[in-house]
Amino acid sequence: MKQSKKILFIFFFIFLNFKFAIAEEKVVFINIDLVFQNSIEGKDIAKKLEVFKKEKMSTLKAKENEILKNEKKLLSQKNVLTKEEFDIKVKDLRKEIALFQDNKRKFSLEFEEKRNEELKIFMNSIRPIIENYIKKNSISIVLNQKNLFIADKKYDITNDILKILNKDS
Repeated sequence: MKQSKKILFIFFFIFLNFKFAIAEEKVVFINIDLVFQNSIEGKDIAKKLEVFKKEKMSTLKAKENEILKNEKKLLSQKNVLTKEEFDIKVKDLRKEIALFQDNKRKFSLEFEEKRNEELKIFMNSIRPIIENYIKKNSISIVLNQKNLFIADKKYDITNDILKILNKDS
């Protein structure tokens, strides 16, 4: 009798403390890139970045054309100029090229910084919307689709979030 009480006690102890392996946790995924590309706010950011890039690229292209023109002019004067004058002009052209390359590198860094800043703003603006969606639909975890190997499409909330985002904009 003592042994059966022990077994019964252990059984109830385990039963009361054991959580069933029923999938209470709801895990979904979202394609953030698709949300960015197809949301009104994301498209606005992409346009703004494209305009910024085109403006800077046109300035760089004009400077590059000016350098090429100076190089051709210098090469055409090679036989007319003295060796010292030619060397001085070559040195000046090399400085101009180095400055151009430095400006190009600075633009690239500036563009990356601006893009990262805009993406951060975008992510901060959609975070409350996703959090609200999670609460309403009792979702535990949201994963980014690009970090998944394979998943059933029924767990994809991308279109739902896009509808909410575009409705709010």
